[in-house]
Amino acid sequence: VGGGGDPFNGGTPPAPGTACTALDAADPGHCATASTTVYTPAALGVTKVFNSMAQTSLGQYQATYTVTVSNTGGLPGSYTLTDTPGFAAGTVLNGWMVNSTNGSVNAPLPVLINGATHQISATATPIAAGGTHSYVVVIAFTASPSTAAASLACSGTPGNGAYNAASIGSAAPAASACGNLPGLPNLTLAKSSNGPWSAGQTGAQYVLTVTNVGNAATSGTTKVMDTLPTGVSAVNTTN
Repeated sequence: VGGGGDPFNGGTPPAPGTACTALDAADPGHCATASTTVYTPAALGVTKVFNSMAQTSLGQYQATYTVTVSNTGGLPGSYTLTDTPGFAAGTVLNGWMVNSTNGSVNAPLPVLINGATHQISATATPIAAGGTHSYVVVIAFTASPSTAAASLACSGTPGNGAYNAASIGSAAPAASACGNLPGLPNLTLAKSSNGPWSAGQTGAQYVLTVTNVGNAATSGTTKVMDTLPTGVSAVNTTN
């Protein structure tokens, strides 16, 4: 039994992709064409940027971040977005807000805890092929003068600065952003004397010591005021 050729094309099979000949196209013919669309699967990613640090009152601040979830694939997908703050030790997180114009915010938001992972989008939020969802995260916090000065600046790791990470799980690598934390001075005043004294004594003295135990220098002028006991007057003062 010998191998057969193409009975509709002079015994020679047409090359793939070539146009049908008249004989190919004649009834009963054997030539057919069809268009097939191949969709790539969903390809999700997440990015995060630090936007700003704003002081709202004495020692009170707000850090703002933008989280973006994108789907560069050819099919719709879904995600569950989480957020993990990793602020420097001593910082007190007071609360937060999350807003999105095209995503889906988890409501109500969980209580904010430094170092814990919190869900900020609805579970399995759908995203179209080629779609992008943006979330603005605002964290209110109280700065602390007890935070180690070396931890105020960002280092790319949790526990330094106003570090914050976002994740959509195993579908894509996590993304993080950070802003430097503000430092605060913290002054203490100590007073000592070389007493007890006696009336008419010379050389009696008080020593006042001001110490900054905070993590930032003071600005401007710091005044120290001292009220002497009744019957005691200062002869001179030295710095």
